[in-house]
Amino acid sequence: MHASVILIHNLPEGSSHFDWLIDQPELDIEHRLISFRCQTRPDTHGLSEFAAERLPDHRADYLTYEGPISNNRGSVDRIASGTVLKLDQTAHSISVLIDWTSHSSSQLVSYKARQDPANPALWKFTQHTPNSPLDA
Repeated sequence: MHASVILIHNLPEGSSHFDWLIDQPELDIEHRLISFRCQTRPDTHGLSEFAAERLPDHRADYLTYEGPISNNRGSVDRIASGTVLKLDQTAHSISVLIDWTSHSSSQLVSYKARQDPANPALWKFTQHTPNSPLDA
């Protein structure tokens, strides 16, 4: 079973962003979390598009870690978690279906993204309800 979390990363100078991490448990390596830096919270209900910066894969510890980050890089707090029901990826695209859970409900969200050819670190996501025409 795959897990996904969204962390709020608070930086020392006072700014923050979201780190979206997607587990790949079938990989038997420490740095197995697909990682994106987002200015917009990826699980926002009704969000149709957003951009994210692809980061190097993170350590699996970040699925559960909250607290300060070494070398004065701020701190992280987990603000959302979910179960990845489907994950398909290539070097330039990703498709993921996540059941985001909260205290009393769940929200099933499908994401598709493509790497920006002009800026390989930038990925453009679309988000939609599963079984919509975008799934075709």
